[in-house]
Amino acid sequence: MRIMVSRLNAWLSSVHNIDIALYGPIAKALGGKHIAKTDLEIELGTTLGEVMEKLGVDRNEKGYVFINSVLCDVPGLDASRNQVLEDGDHVGVFSLVYMWPYQYRDGARMSEALKQALGERGDMYSSLHPTTYYSPTVRGYCTWPARKASQGH
Repeated sequence: MRIMVSRLNAWLSSVHNIDIALYGPIAKALGGKHIAKTDLEIELGTTLGEVMEKLGVDRNEKGYVFINSVLCDVPGLDASRNQVLEDGDHVGVFSLVYMWPYQYRDGARMSEALKQALGERGDMYSSLHPTTYYSPTVRGYCTWPARKASQGH
């Protein structure tokens, strides 16, 4: 009962609290070098795009975006820009030079907005512009998606 009252109070409030983590070079927006995390108070109805603008993160530097462990955006799309954030949301934003998070190596749940964007543009493994990222596994920069030899590149 106590949790329900707490959530009701948060819902009625005009201010929500979220926590956001930035990974890679975009972490500098929060004062970090490779990783930066902070709690933010946002107004009711604030979108992820508005938070990113307020933090000074260029939309062209954004890679993968997760909200509450749900994949909401991938490099080359802007599917999460208009996502309204809710009280208690955990947001993780990876820069273009950070690879796919290891814990999602077997796939991830996707938001409806991302599913729609991918449906309009094609699946993310064949339709996105190649992205360069640093891979600690190979200790160097890689391109994703990898170009196939048959593509003549």
